[in-house]
Amino acid sequence: MCAGWWTASSSRACPTSCCRPRICLCSTLVLDTAWVGLGRVQDNRFLWVNREFAQMLGYEAHELLGQPTRLLYASEHAHAQARQQSDLTQTTRARYASDHNYEQNSRASAMLTQLAHAPLESEFEVQYRRRDGQTRVFQARSRYLDTSARESIFTIRDVTQERAQTAQLQQALKDAQAASEAKSNFLSTMSHEVRTPLNGVMGSLQMLALMRLPERASKLVKVGYETSQLLLAVLNDVLDYSRMAVGKMVLDPRPH
Repeated sequence: MCAGWWTASSSRACPTSCCRPRICLCSTLVLDTAWVGLGRVQDNRFLWVNREFAQMLGYEAHELLGQPTRLLYASEHAHAQARQQSDLTQTTRARYASDHNYEQNSRASAMLTQLAHAPLESEFEVQYRRRDGQTRVFQARSRYLDTSARESIFTIRDVTQERAQTAQLQQALKDAQAASEAKSNFLSTMSHEVRTPLNGVMGSLQMLALMRLPERASKLVKVGYETSQLLLAVLNDVLDYSRMAVGKMVLDPRPH
């Protein structure tokens, strides 16, 4: 079986006898049944797309042949950014290909040198507009077929639902964090507000314990003070919990 996918404009000849004027029939059958969108672009025009690619965008495969790639971009701004990057890559690779001593050229900037050595394959996300006007998010992977970066093959996968779910999870996480912080702030504020009058109550009970009181009254004062101490311990624990929740807990190491 022919393992390649070839066109009449390809600079390489198909090594098998099953060639067709555009793409080998065997390759077409295989690629058209793929579950991922596949395509081939030259000079920002579609040379070939498989059935899955066309269906993702609401077209028939033959309707996209020869069409400019800007047809699918969700906005002119998105297309301009992609075109600018493509033009820069073409210029840099063409310059590098024509000058084998490019690295030794003292006038070459570090950025252009980095672009010249950049991988021929890249992965990115792009927003395409379907035929019905709906905007979808796709994860794309492209690979240039030569150093001029004029011709490339690429795959796309619709990740709109995945990105929407990710956004929902991120928002749910933010909401949960905000709720946790609000709870911690509430506990901290309430604990301070309750502890302040409690200290006044405990101070008053201590003053009463120093007075000459009947035995029964002294016992009641003692019970009230001990109960206040228990309540104060609970409030301190609540304050410690609120500090831990916001990452402000300070440990005081002591020997056993």
